[in-house]
Amino acid sequence: MGPIIFGTVLCLAVTGVTAAAGTVALGATCTPTDGSRADCADTNAICPSSGAKCTCTSGYTQSATSCTAAAGTVALGATCTPADGSRADCADTNAICPAAGAKCTCKSGYTQSATSCTKSGVNAPAGTVALGATCTPADGTQANCADTNAICPAAGAKCTCKSGYTQSGTSCTEQRGNNNGREIAFSPLLVFLAPVSLAVFMGQ
Repeated sequence: MGPIIFGTVLCLAVTGVTAAAGTVALGATCTPTDGSRADCADTNAICPSSGAKCTCTSGYTQSATSCTAAAGTVALGATCTPADGSRADCADTNAICPAAGAKCTCKSGYTQSATSCTKSGVNAPAGTVALGATCTPADGTQANCADTNAICPAAGAKCTCKSGYTQSGTSCTEQRGNNNGREIAFSPLLVFLAPVSLAVFMGQ
């Protein structure tokens, strides 16, 4: 009777042993089954209560022995696969996954604008371009510069403060001593004659 009890205890002990954290392959039994990564080897896998086997988390699909981001879910600047110059799993339709860097980036002819790729050369909406940023048309008018006192000059084609104004932070402010865009000029002759005229007046 003693050996049988011993054998049962030994069996229970072996059954209760769990795999070391981060060692269970996709499709293999995992613990605990709480929807977390648990002891799954892939960082993008979870151990669900239904099935209790390592499976790829939402947004990822199994590719051979690992989880890869599902097509069309990877943001610009994030790691993508495969890094073959195609769109791969990048979310933006105008992005590619280059071999150099393997991160979603805008393809040729497109530039990144916030979180998306926009066609290069497309004019920004009127009144949206900040000081120092590229503007169009470069004809010396306000063009699409945000500041009402800025212009888009032919030389440089970047929003800059118009004559009589200087950049202060992100806006254009009127220069001191400026009268409706014209600098107040002081004549050296008038400055010299003023004391003389005063002296003559006082002497009368």
